[in-house]
Amino acid sequence: MDLIIIIIIISRRTVSAYTPELMARIERLWGTVQNMATAMLIEKGLPEPYWAFAQAYAILIYNNIPQGHPVPGEPYLSPSQKFNGIQFDLSL
Repeated sequence: MDLIIIIIIISRRTVSAYTPELMARIERLWGTVQNMATAMLIEKGLPEPYWAFAQAYAILIYNNIPQGHPVPGEPYLSPSQKFNGIQFDLSL
């Protein structure tokens, strides 16, 4: 596990349990993903068993669209493009 963490340059830290304020970035991401999944389920009238599929698709959408505002002089890339260097085809 430590080798994988070193290869993709992620630092591992422990935090106190049940303190979402210490992990604000990931909490906001999960809130965004949950809202996207809920909106998709309500829009299509699907039952709760489709929740996992809706969340997976919401994460796919989130990772493949540019986030925030473009910074002048820097490419406007999605998280997936920044990490993998290739653009994912979102067409159906």
